[in-house]
Amino acid sequence: MNNKIVHILWTGGLDSTYRVVELSRKECIIQPHYIITSRRTVENELQAISEITALLNSDKRTIAKLLPVEKFPKTELEVYPDIQSAWDLLHELKDFKSQQYPLLARYARQKKLKLEMGIQFSENGSVVKVVDQSSLIDSPDYDDVMMIDPEKGSQEWASFTLFQDFLFPKSLYHKTKKEEVEDLRNLGYDKVLKKVWTCFDPVLGMPCGHCFACESARKEGAGMMVPFVGYVLGGIRLYYGKTLKYLKSIFKRVLPQKLYEMLRSIYRATK
Repeated sequence: MNNKIVHILWTGGLDSTYRVVELSRKECIIQPHYIITSRRTVENELQAISEITALLNSDKRTIAKLLPVEKFPKTELEVYPDIQSAWDLLHELKDFKSQQYPLLARYARQKKLKLEMGIQFSENGSVVKVVDQSSLIDSPDYDDVMMIDPEKGSQEWASFTLFQDFLFPKSLYHKTKKEEVEDLRNLGYDKVLKKVWTCFDPVLGMPCGHCFACESARKEGAGMMVPFVGYVLGGIRLYYGKTLKYLKSIFKRVLPQKLYEMLRSIYRATK
């Protein structure tokens, strides 16, 4: 892997960060990639990436060169009908729901990349099951990643079309989030762990503890990444969400305009 550029999707989450840390201890050049979408966690994720990059660059154990993250707007992605058709088929036949993979597949093809994916085994996810059915083989260019077997392309056309430009790290693929946390702690990357971001629906800038990402982390033994205050506030928001929506319509009719706007701004700050 000496002096080779490793292109990797980095979201600031646990899985991709685990792989970036692993790569930082190898002689290679790391080029992170990030697709900018309308998700409200974009700022949180980019902040996590920035802070973790600074930590790794100042770490004496880092021998890789970590390049600045390449940010790419979703709006500039080209459309590939075969990729969309592949995702539609997997969605229909195998209940494959994640919509990020067509975007990533389009990005990898548009950029002509073999893009590393920080994917680990999850009983709650469908990615590993879909990919496993298509068979993974060693990559001819690296000794620590796998790729979709091109000979199985005719048998599993949809999976091959969607995942053919992705590389899957062997060390991460069948590891649980709990094991990832334990590995990083044992290696002395506690400061990195504290900067990892894992939430789709933050509350007051903190992981909510109740979205799919937070639930997955908790179920897989990485619940320590969700602060107690965030978990409580996220639970309150979840429980009272429908009630607050109903009260909003009442308050708007009976409260003075300025008071209503003040209460509304407070509520929005917790979303």
